[in-house]
Amino acid sequence: MPSVDGLISGLDTSSIISQLMDVARAPIRAMQSNISRIESRRTAMQEMNTLMSDLQSALAAVDTGGEFGAATVSSSQQDSLGASVTGDVTPGTHTIQVLSLAESTVLRGNGFSSADEEMRAGTLSITTAAGVTDVPLDAADGTRTLTGLASYINENVDGVNAYVLDTGDGTTPFRLMIEGEQGGAANEVSTSISSSGSGRELTFDTARSASDAELLVDNTTVYRDNNTPSDVLPGVQLDLKNVTSGEARITVGRDPTAMATKVESVVEAYNKLNDFIRSQSKAEDPGPLAGDATVRTVQRRIQSMMSANYGNADISGLGALGLGTSQTGELEFDSAEFTAKAGSNYAAALDVLTGVGGFFGAMHSQLDLITDTSTGLIQPRLDSYDNQITDLNDRIDDSSFRLEQYEQTLRSQFTQMESLLLTYQSTGDYLAAQLSSLSSNNS
Repeated sequence: MPSVDGLISGLDTSSIISQLMDVARAPIRAMQSNISRIESRRTAMQEMNTLMSDLQSALAAVDTGGEFGAATVSSSQQDSLGASVTGDVTPGTHTIQVLSLAESTVLRGNGFSSADEEMRAGTLSITTAAGVTDVPLDAADGTRTLTGLASYINENVDGVNAYVLDTGDGTTPFRLMIEGEQGGAANEVSTSISSSGSGRELTFDTARSASDAELLVDNTTVYRDNNTPSDVLPGVQLDLKNVTSGEARITVGRDPTAMATKVESVVEAYNKLNDFIRSQSKAEDPGPLAGDATVRTVQRRIQSMMSANYGNADISGLGALGLGTSQTGELEFDSAEFTAKAGSNYAAALDVLTGVGGFFGAMHSQLDLITDTSTGLIQPRLDSYDNQITDLNDRIDDSSFRLEQYEQTLRSQFTQMESLLLTYQSTGDYLAAQLSSLSSNNS
């Protein structure tokens, strides 16, 4: 704003106004400082919420037996018969002989001199497990050549794929091949053709019939319509690559070491949350949430989950699985103790941690209650912080507007004062001149 420094009064009016405004801005500075404190608390509360979400994610990955359980599977003929774990397994050793693979239908068209040689017009009917699809052999559709017909089939007929094969034959090397997408005898594909007129007649024969895979599983014959069956052995998917050389041995077992690794991910997430909560109330340099009632409630609820009884007839509690808490509330885990106990009492260990009322599920449910955006503890606090910040910012805006008016008033008042002093000075100068004139006349 323009300076109103006292040309008449000699006062440093800009400095005076600046000091007056600085005093008047004290309430705004207090509100800004309050906003900074609230923002620090909100950031810390959001960080705690994120750490709880991380712990929830770690628990969600292991809170059911299917997720927490771990197993190993191996094959003595991996190149011919692969196997992988897909769910809850039953430990044991199985003999499996692959007698034949599941095959899909391959239909072979008769030879054409080129891929663009014109064939007779008509209709090609393709029958799959889903039904019959009629394909026009029509120049208007571009389907009276092998190339055009293959493209049309791929775009319009479900369940099959078509391509043109160059056999290298001297006179008629090009053949239309149609292959079923799915193997198994129930997915056989067939064709019928009605055609007439000029051009080469299209015909098909069967190059390969659809068939089921045939296995001998523990001396029992098993048939499947695909080569990756997941329902032969519980929790195991087989990968049939080739006919085996006699019997292959599939060995399925538990993997307590992998389960221990999953527990460690929960322990790590839990301790990060515990460390954060403890950092807020440490004696030196406490966090912005020191003394916060919500933090104390969260800490109390989580710690209470650790003291609950999760034992069963075979395992006395979390301690028997190598889980416990230190004096600082840190979750401690003895991987070797867990591995030994889970190896000898797998079902019991699974029950303690993932069964009805198990530790992982109970802890996850408690965190759900705390972090629920409608009824939980955290979101209302975050909303409250947001409302306080919004209210303070509104008050700062109002105060700033009033201060602008106050500054304008001060400048106007000081300007009026200078104008008045100028008037007085002019009047004084005039009177002095008059008195001087009178004195000269009298002499």
